[in-house]
Amino acid sequence: MKKWILRIGITLWLTCSAITLQHVYSEPNLPKLYRDVSPAVVWIGAEYDEDYPGYDPYHYGTKWQGTGFFVTPNLIATAGHMVEDTKSFEVMFSDGTRAKADFVHMENLDRCDVGFIVLRSKHRKDRPYLNLDTEIEIGEDLIILGYPHGLNNGITLTKGVVSLLNRDEPYFGTKLVIHTDTAAWYGNSGGPVIDMDGEVVGIYIGLEVGYDNFSIVTPARLVELAMQKAIAEIGLREMK
Repeated sequence: MKKWILRIGITLWLTCSAITLQHVYSEPNLPKLYRDVSPAVVWIGAEYDEDYPGYDPYHYGTKWQGTGFFVTPNLIATAGHMVEDTKSFEVMFSDGTRAKADFVHMENLDRCDVGFIVLRSKHRKDRPYLNLDTEIEIGEDLIILGYPHGLNNGITLTKGVVSLLNRDEPYFGTKLVIHTDTAAWYGNSGGPVIDMDGEVVGIYIGLEVGYDNFSIVTPARLVELAMQKAIAEIGLREMK
């Protein structure tokens, strides 16, 4: 009888321990995650070019602004519509310092809303960057980091889950996108969508107007393919 009581007691203890451990590991440490990944996130301002329609040589500032993140120590990924018709950019790092960057590559927006810029040589150094994660499931926790509404005095964090995968979104072309209920706003465009392991599962590209927390994301597998083209373009430029 005592042995049975002991066995039952051990079984209950193991069960409670497993439940406790599961609870511990299912609760992400968001402050730590934010501290780990935010140094790789940047504010981007698209500068006026002389050949841009409506160019005014007496106009100072940026045409538009958004968010990006490092995918190598000097290559920055963002939304394709962030780099469209633009050659030069101003970049602000998480510590408030600024640098100049140049256009590298943009995918056809009907296929994939992703673009890349690279820091100019005098600003290059080993900077923190984020890895891509192409494995994702519905229900996974996500965060979006960025500079909404051009608020370049700090990086915001919002949290949600993966709502839907591989949707064909007509307004954003024929590409397959991810939907998430993670809140985002104008100015978040180009920002990283990050899982609880601190890896990028996609790039925030837009929202459905009139719907709350209906964010649209270019998946990391498309970002990864486009990134290979950007790296090849940089290599070809530097060979000249």
